[in-house]
Amino acid sequence: MEKFTQLLIILLLGVFSQFSSAQVERSQLTSSIENREPIDNLEGFVQGQSNEMKRVYFFTQITGLKNKQIIHRWLYAGEEKAAVTLNIGGDSWRTYSSKRLPRYWQGKWQVQVWQGDLMLISHHFEVRYPDYIGQGWGKYLLNAAIVVAKTHHAKSIKLQADPFAEDFYRANGAVKVGQTESLSVPGRFLPLLEICL
Repeated sequence: MEKFTQLLIILLLGVFSQFSSAQVERSQLTSSIENREPIDNLEGFVQGQSNEMKRVYFFTQITGLKNKQIIHRWLYAGEEKAAVTLNIGGDSWRTYSSKRLPRYWQGKWQVQVWQGDLMLISHHFEVRYPDYIGQGWGKYLLNAAIVVAKTHHAKSIKLQADPFAEDFYRANGAVKVGQTESLSVPGRFLPLLEICL
């Protein structure tokens, strides 16, 4: 029994050493990639727009797997919807895959990163497409806020906007004046916008 235990330990150490040098240095769900880097951090929630199909990206920086492959597995409600094989070309390699998320796939999603039969990491997130986007309510509420601000002789309105709403505010006269850290998600930075009255 002792020899069997020793043999089992040696086999397990051999298998473990094969993967112990492989690491996911960074991973991030993002709305886009620029220069092989994520532009934002969506964390665990993806907000869709009623008039378009949302696309998200999963960024991964891998070390210790030069000339090997990893697989990004995209799962919706536990069912695999896509498996993307990615080649690792260096000792510290940045790569990503993307997935379109149609409105009828609202709910719980997961991206898994696999190397062979070993799952390296898993990221869970939720996708929602609100029924009221694109109905004119945002513009109505923004115009009401402008009327109230003018009534109180305000010179401007400053907004900490969700990145998905930035285009909406800009189309309605806002100008980006900087960025500010989210009050609810530390480390996430949001656009700071201003509407001059």
